[in-house]
Amino acid sequence: MGLFKKIFQKSKQDEIQITVTSSKIAHLGDYGEDLPPLNYDESEFLTEIGNTEPVCPYCNAELEKFPQRKKKCPNCGNPIYSRSRPLDRKKTLIREDEVSELEKEWSKLRLFREFELEYRTDPDCITKTAGKLSEKFGYKAAFNDVLWSVYSKQRAKYASKGYWGYYRNSTMKMGQMLSNEGKYDQSLNFMLETLYLDLNGPDNHGHFNPNRPNEELFAPGILQDIQKIASKGDFSDTKIAESFILHNTTIYKALKLPLSPEEAWKQQQILTEMRVNEEYPGLVYLNHN
Repeated sequence: MGLFKKIFQKSKQDEIQITVTSSKIAHLGDYGEDLPPLNYDESEFLTEIGNTEPVCPYCNAELEKFPQRKKKCPNCGNPIYSRSRPLDRKKTLIREDEVSELEKEWSKLRLFREFELEYRTDPDCITKTAGKLSEKFGYKAAFNDVLWSVYSKQRAKYASKGYWGYYRNSTMKMGQMLSNEGKYDQSLNFMLETLYLDLNGPDNHGHFNPNRPNEELFAPGILQDIQKIASKGDFSDTKIAESFILHNTTIYKALKLPLSPEEAWKQQQILTEMRVNEEYPGLVYLNHN
């Protein structure tokens, strides 16, 4: 039996569709509308990828009509992909080798949405961090550099105060950010650390308690995130296990956690097996065979 399996059965209902209608975060309502304008705009980093006219992106032959889905060019025979681009939300025709580039564009936009959210939550922190980094670099700091710095500061602050639940959340955000940037090796370590922290039962009162009720330890979502990163990074089962033990050994010693990485790895198998049997029939687990 393989060490790492798919976390959830594939279904269209499981896929998270991201729809962006404006440069503002719609679900936040009117909160923060009186804030000064954010000195960053998505148009600064998004590109005009693809053709918005019915023209083959390979041979530039005119097409009878704009394809709404993948089709072969009647002139050169190459596959044409029809996708929406984040820059202006227009439907665009791209080459096969541009599909991954377009996915990166959408990842950039997701990161920018996180950046906007942090600004609305703590505008002073974003503004000051952006100013300091820009002064240090000698040019306007990229929004993702600012966001990373903010997350890093949050983690340090939460660790100093014993807010281990918040510390865990910042760790997860940094892992998701690295994944969006295509840095899957680093992202994997951050997400495996998040899982390890969950299994040790972090709270925001300076303690870890791995003996909390099972359902409070970790949500299946973190396993799903790890599975997606492993798939994108093409990581083997052995790589997942070794990374969990190796990376978290340092965390275990630094934070003096109750469960060792080896104990935690066995624990997550037991807990996820219980969830498979009792709550989540579609869930399979990180195997420890």
